[in-house]
Amino acid sequence: MRAAALITAAGSSQRFGGSMKKEYLPLGAGTVLSSALSSFVDPEIFSYLVVTIPENGKEEAEYALRDFPRSREVIFVSGGETRQASVLAGLKALSGYDPDVVLIHDGARPWCTPEIAEEVARRAMEAGGCAPAVPSVDAMKILSRDGFIIDHLSRETSFRIQTPQGFVYRDILEAHIKAAEDGGFYIDDTEIYGRYIGAVATIPGDERNRKITYQEDLAP
Repeated sequence: MRAAALITAAGSSQRFGGSMKKEYLPLGAGTVLSSALSSFVDPEIFSYLVVTIPENGKEEAEYALRDFPRSREVIFVSGGETRQASVLAGLKALSGYDPDVVLIHDGARPWCTPEIAEEVARRAMEAGGCAPAVPSVDAMKILSRDGFIIDHLSRETSFRIQTPQGFVYRDILEAHIKAAEDGGFYIDDTEIYGRYIGAVATIPGDERNRKITYQEDLAP
């Protein structure tokens, strides 16, 4: 199996605030971005590493990865105006390598483990698509636009879906091209895959594999 990891780090960190992109903030011995990449460093499993970045932002991204193993080549790709557009740009950048499977992961999700990444890749190869899922602890509701509860989701069947989300490469590329053509806005890559290709399998996720969205998410 030849797998690729596509890390999304082209966003503006608008909700996070501050003067530095959240992916470039120090974390442990490296940065948020280098930690997010660290789950995909094993060359026996992940042959290609792609990181989407802001346009003209390669120098900053390289500096954020200064502690990442130099033995692993990282392909930087300028992202689009949305995460969806950035993922499509990253997928197209992999066309010359044609991996069997690609795992799409948030650059602001630094606490994934190699075990989760490897299991997602393995299951995606079997099922076509796979993502980590964690049970919802809070009561899940659907609200109207003016803030009233209009539906109540079953706790037994509602889950939070994390990244990395893994897919057969050619299928998710096809799905993303069609999604770009239809002009729709999709919540994540599992929705795009489900819209155009088929059902996505899940594996148990990890509560520690959380995404940094706000300043308080960096707290231990």
